[in-house]
Amino acid sequence: MDKGQRKIWNENHKKIRETLLNSENDNEAGQLFISVHSSLHSSSISHMSEATP
Repeated sequence: MDKGQRKIWNENHKKIRETLLNSENDNEAGQLFISVHSSLHSSSISHMSEATP
């Protein structure tokens, strides 16, 4: 993971933490988690068009 990718990763985790603290946004937090988690898998597993670095 390069510096730019690490920055995006950290920003996404920050968004998840902030969203989880607001109980009204549970669904949004879940969607953010799925999006971040899917980036860990290869495109063939996650069915995303974006390849994993």
